[in-house]
Amino acid sequence: MKRLLHYELTEELGRGKNGAAFQALDTGLGRAVVVKMLDGDWSRNDRWQQDYRALTEHICVLHHKSVGPMYGLESDDGQVFVVRDFFDGETVADLSTRHMFDYRRFLTVARSVATGLQAVHERGLLHGNVRPTNVWITASGDIVLSDPGLQIPFDSQQIDRYPLSELMYIAPEQFTDAPPTVQTDLYALGVVLYHLLTGEFPFHGDTTRQLQENILAATIEYGGPAGRFAPPEARLLVNKLLSRDLDDRFADADSVRATLAAMQSFTDEQDLDEQPRRRGWTTRQSLFVSMFALLLIIIWFVWGIITD
Repeated sequence: MKRLLHYELTEELGRGKNGAAFQALDTGLGRAVVVKMLDGDWSRNDRWQQDYRALTEHICVLHHKSVGPMYGLESDDGQVFVVRDFFDGETVADLSTRHMFDYRRFLTVARSVATGLQAVHERGLLHGNVRPTNVWITASGDIVLSDPGLQIPFDSQQIDRYPLSELMYIAPEQFTDAPPTVQTDLYALGVVLYHLLTGEFPFHGDTTRQLQENILAATIEYGGPAGRFAPPEARLLVNKLLSRDLDDRFADADSVRATLAAMQSFTDEQDLDEQPRRRGWTTRQSLFVSMFALLLIIIWFVWGIITD
């Protein structure tokens, strides 16, 4: 069995943009962890390692239920790797692959991730790695955002170096050399939520240049068997997260969380314990509740314009 320092690798979990990930046993503390190999040249950059270690120190003391613990950046015989907590459960990517859309679950997942991002941002940090594979629904029902900071540094002058699967999450302003901000995390959240709604991604392209052009100019559509049934208020929320205009995009994660809380509250009232369905709501009543939720999100748009 392969070992790295005091970590005994027990099972390969998969391979991603950074390298292979393994379930492992921390033999020093007797706990299950995940060891993620970092095989890119960028991971061996002293500046990146220094910045990531500083980020890990902040995350380790965060102690927030919606943010997965990171245990550190290590190196053994030239192999750089990061260690995080092990989650027993499934990811949003797993749900999307099975097209298991449930509006209540969508709201719960979105609100939990927004809450986790808010906690990260309040410490003056960026997550930088909001992906469907990094949003976990554990066996106990907790929703956890994992792997903060494990993004490939983005250089808009060399986009052909990046896989299409990574470029899908790059915010439009980053293609013009704008530095990452809180709003780039929120854009990535919009991509994740679109994926949860539809099982697809908002923009496509056969080449990096084509994908870049679509991210910068293409219209967001909700096709496919799942997308057609996405509630209008959910579409409007996702569209606001994916706005190319930073003045129209949500300004912070707390605004996203508050909007989702309102949507969740009205959904609970609409279908509390399935009583409305048993009573047989009229079309007018159902339409009224949906329009009210839409109005809440529109107010966020208007408020953002007024306060500029």
